[in-house]
This record gives sequence, C-alpha cells and structure tokens, in this order.
Amino acid sequence: MKTRYLSLLAAALVIGQAAVAAELPQATKDILRTLKLTEKSLDGLDAELAVPASLIEAAKKEGRLKVRANLSPANFKKLQAPFLERYPFIKDIQYTRGIGMNRAVNPLLAFKRGNYVTDVITSFTRVVDDYREAKALTDIADLPTWKNVPEDAKDKHGTWISTQNSHWCMAYNTKRVKKEELPKTWMELIENPRWHNGKIGMGNRPQLWLVTLWAHYGDKWGTEYIDKLFSIARPQLRKEAINGLMKLAVMGEYDIALPAADYRVKIQVEKGAPLGFHCPDVVPATDSQIGVFRGSPNSNAGRLFVNWMLSKEGQLALTNADKSAPAHSGLQNDDFLSYPREVLGKTRALRTVDVTNTIQPRMLKVWNKVWATTGGPSEKKAGPAKR
Repeated sequence: MKTRYLSLLAAALVIGQAAVAAELPQATKDILRTLKLTEKSLDGLDAELAVPASLIEAAKKEGRLKVRANLSPANFKKLQAPFLERYPFIKDIQYTRGIGMNRAVNPLLAFKRGNYVTDVITSFTRVVDDYREAKALTDIADLPTWKNVPEDAKDKHGTWISTQNSHWCMAYNTKRVKKEELPKTWMELIENPRWHNGKIGMGNRPQLWLVTLWAHYGDKWGTEYIDKLFSIARPQLRKEAINGLMKLAVMGEYDIALPAADYRVKIQVEKGAPLGFHCPDVVPATDSQIGVFRGSPNSNAGRLFVNWMLSKEGQLALTNADKSAPAHSGLQNDDFLSYPREVLGKTRALRTVDVTNTIQPRMLKVWNKVWATTGGPSEKKAGPAKR
C-alpha cells in the first residue's frame, strides 16, 4: 500500500511539474518589460499553446514558414522573435510585406494556378468570398486559441480568425483643440460650427470609419450624413494617406484629421507629435484576419504560427511590434489598448465581412459621387481598406 502511495505521489508530482508554466522566451520577457507588464498577463498561456504533438512533429519536418502581411519588415522582426525562440525547429521565416489588395489577391491567384507564394496570409476582408469559393484556406477551428476571439471576429466556417483590432476615429492637434471641445457624437461635426470650413482634414477613406457607422445607423442616416458632412461642415478634402493626414494636423493645416487609427496616433505621439486620439459615441472598428493556405508546403508550421499569434504571448508581441490592439477577449483592457478611455465602455461598430460585402458598395456609390462633385482630389479613389 505504501509503495502504491509513493508511486501515486510521484506521478502527481510529475503532472504538477508539467502544469507549471514553461520558461518564457527571453524575447517575451523583454516585451513584458517594454510594455511594463508582469508574467501574470500571460496566465493560461500553457493551455493556449498546448497543440497536439502531431502538429509539432509535422511542423518540425517542414522547418520553414512563409508569411505575407502588411507590417513593416522591422516590426515583423520584432513580432517573430518570441515565436522563433519558442519553436527553434522553425529555422527560417520568409516574410513578404504586401500593400493593399495585392497582398491578398496575388497569393490567391497563385493558389488557383497551383502555386504557393506564402503559407500564411493576413488582411483579406474584401476578397474573403473569393477565398471561400476557391477553398483556399485550411480549417483552423481546432486550434486551442480559436476560442480566444469573439464569434463576430472569426469565420463561421473555421478558415480565418482576427488577430488584431484597429479603432478608426479622429486625431486632433492638442495645441489647437481643447479636450472639452471634442465632439461627443459624430453628428456634432455637422451641428457644431467649431468644426466647419476646413477645420477638418478628411481623407478619401470612408471604408475605414463611415461604413461601420452607416451599418450601425442605417442607410437613411448614412446618406444624409454624407450630404451634410460635405455641404455643411465643408472639410478640407485631402489626397494624402493616413499618416500624411496626421502630419498635416501636426503642422496646423487643420485641427482634426479624419480618419485616424488609435495605434497610428500612438506611434506619432511617442515620437513627440502634439496629437490626441478621440472617438465620439460610436467607435468604428476593423479587424485584421489571418489564415493558412490549404495544402501549402508549410501548412503545419503555418497553423502553429496562427495558434501562437492568437495566444497571449503572440498578441503581446504584436502589440509591442506596432501598437495595435489585440483581438484576444482576455486582453481588452487598459493595459493593451492605445487609448482605452476613448473606446472602452462605448458602442463598438465592427466592420465585419458582411458589412464590407453588402453595405460598403452602397456607401461608396454615394460617397464617391459627392466626393467628386464637391472637388475631392481624384488621385485617390475610395476603395479597399488599408490597415
């Protein structure tokens, strides 16, 4: 009996030791230090990374990985560091930065021809139906971290999942605008003369912010809002991209830059720019998806990477790399959002795949006509969203 007891005790100790959190990669410890977080932020990480041994073995045999995303190469290098340290049998990640629609379209065209230019693909909202029709993506719903993301931010068929959030509201020049002046509702941009006659610098990017408001309030509201925004508020219609819009606000060309993303504003503020980020009553939000090409040469390594990306460790690595907000439900708090007071507790209007495919075409038809007839620059037409 005593021998059996000792055997059971020994077994329990082994199980207990296995349950203790594995040693964190040094890169992860460095990220925690940079973000001023403790290891408690990673509670539950072991369970999130508990993929089947068969997946590990298959990924080991592949040993390589190709990823296509829109992060800068420098930021992706920051992102991949903990992954490569945790899974040293992945000897190399070949990263390609894709911009705009080409990021998603070209790999899909290659897949249809029987070629693979990448294993992992991100940000393909506008062509998600094309991916589904081509059966281009493998099932990832069996991965442990699939459950970490809300249902409206992942594919009901199990082939893609969101990795990060962006909140698209407005940036303002903190030297020219008092915080108490900022509009509490989106209608105040039209109703309050404070923001009229060129005080707003507006880019041709309604798909980043207005489409979700249109979906939230309805077609009638959206059509009338566009008309009044252009005819009453009369913003400066700019040809610059998002970063350019913010820089002109810093220079005092106008008081508010619309639209602006929280993570992009944060990057500029950390460089010393006199900018603030503000969201009225409804917060337009977009997600960035990730998926793995079906049958790709390194699809197992790709699945391992996706699971890691949706773990707390991967999400913090992504936040550290480019200031983006995590999609992980357990990380929606003050520690992980660039401007938590501007988004938490407010209504969130998410640009889902359905919104993009059904509402966005109607919105763009109205927007593009008004943009053109009111003198908006023609060099840049509203189209596919760029994160």
